[in-house]
Amino acid sequence: MLGKPVSAMDATTPLHFAHYEVRRREDGAPWELGRGAMGVTYKAYDPQLRMDVALKVINPAQVGDAKAKALFLREARAAARVHHANVGTVVYLNQDPENMFYAMEFIAGESLRDWLHSRVPLAPLLAIELSLQIARGLAAIHREGVIHRDLKPTNLMILRADRQRQESDPEAWLIKIIDFGLARNVVGDVSETSAVANTTGFRGTALYASPEQCEERRDLDGRSDLYSLGCVMWEMLVGTPPFRANVHRELLNAHVAKPPPLAQLSHLPAGLPAVVTRLLVKDREARFADAGALIKALEKCREQIESGREAGGIPQTGGGSNPWESLAATTELPGTRPAGSVGARRAKAPGGVAGCGGLVDGGGRSDRLEERVVLCARRNEDRCAMGCTGDCRAASRCHERREGRAAIGRRADR
Repeated sequence: MLGKPVSAMDATTPLHFAHYEVRRREDGAPWELGRGAMGVTYKAYDPQLRMDVALKVINPAQVGDAKAKALFLREARAAARVHHANVGTVVYLNQDPENMFYAMEFIAGESLRDWLHSRVPLAPLLAIELSLQIARGLAAIHREGVIHRDLKPTNLMILRADRQRQESDPEAWLIKIIDFGLARNVVGDVSETSAVANTTGFRGTALYASPEQCEERRDLDGRSDLYSLGCVMWEMLVGTPPFRANVHRELLNAHVAKPPPLAQLSHLPAGLPAVVTRLLVKDREARFADAGALIKALEKCREQIESGREAGGIPQTGGGSNPWESLAATTELPGTRPAGSVGARRAKAPGGVAGCGGLVDGGGRSDRLEERVVLCARRNEDRCAMGCTGDCRAASRCHERREGRAAIGRRADR
């Protein structure tokens, strides 16, 4: 099939990859769903199963590149390991060096980016439902020992799940995670393909990249994807990602060191900004421990909103106070645990955020603490809340880094 470039084939010539036939548009052009540096994705038909599929074909220019082929195979195999309603399914892989492609389920919807364009900001319950679906998909991906590394609206497909429901009904929609082009095994894959596909430097999309990605750290885990989901949630609720910049490096630095503008969330039910805030904490130890903990927090938020127990937004203190600090510093924590217990010790680690059941530690438990929380995110002061002598506005990590804790997300007894 690849003997001729696609552009050289006329509209009457069937375009086949193995037994798959590429669909054509009304003008006779091959039906492209997307195109990138790695290859082209087509809408195609499987005559054996009698269904449409999405066919991702490696760029002919990359066929002779061992690293490109290894990356392509890693992408297909990572996606094929996951079977979940909120993740696009790979159904076939052809490793023929001259005709390399893989087939995945065809999702008859549109990207979340396009879908959001005329709908943002979303109603809180709709944003929560979509975020829950994404979190469930991530949980399935992470259970397979894979991290996505490029979660963003263009890599999320949304379609109507129930046309009997109104568009505003959260249960009317189904969302699926796609494109595992940057996916990586959390535990090292020692296969030859993985070794060839090894990459260095920044990988991801800067608008949605975690601080760890921006710092080009190698020890990424699922919490990096959770940060990216926090950026996507922000865009759902506000209309734009939390950080924007004209220069790429400035955007990376913002993810590492700049507190998000939480005042933009002040109109939302209080529990929801708290969840988003925790997802966007710079220190990953302070985020939700995993997607399962996030799912529980979002479900709690949904229950509170539906029951009418949540009203208002981020506490506003006036006088120029930082909403990031006031959100966390006024929180009382439910539940009890002996002071010397493992849970109590872990609760004093960096990272809690108010709302949706109180401050939840990395393991998903709640603890009553006499201490109050202070997050070092003051933009207009020369000293951080922990008493560091450096300027927090310029610091990308805590000045007491030797303790392994970031300035943002640390706690102090008050």
